[in-house]
Amino acid sequence: MPVSRRNCLKKLAAAGATGVLFSRTTTATPSGPAHPIQLHVELDVIPGKENEMEEGFQQFFSPAIRRQPGFVEVRLLKFTKAFEGKESAPYRLVISFETDEQRLRWVASPEHQRIWPTIGKALRDQPNTVILYETI
Repeated sequence: MPVSRRNCLKKLAAAGATGVLFSRTTTATPSGPAHPIQLHVELDVIPGKENEMEEGFQQFFSPAIRRQPGFVEVRLLKFTKAFEGKESAPYRLVISFETDEQRLRWVASPEHQRIWPTIGKALRDQPNTVILYETI
């Protein structure tokens, strides 16, 4: 069953709420922010929808997020092999902004609401792991 936009937004909002509690204000330097945040989202793609999800990321999501204030980096990782521990979801979306507040503004933006379904429609409707990190 495809992921519903409402459930996905609830997960991202919850990640944002916890991120506000643990994020530190960063100071930009000529080489970039001192301690940008990274959000890791494990994506459980419906079998047979991998190409559709990857194309949505490359054609729509990646270009849109790169235009956002405070954007640092975006990557889509495809799971290959677990050397130790448990296997991961088939894909991991890694988003980095200078601050979590900037990431939250992106998530709440009309552009994000329009773009996310290009990825979300290829995902299973189940809880995905969403973890916020601060780089050191």
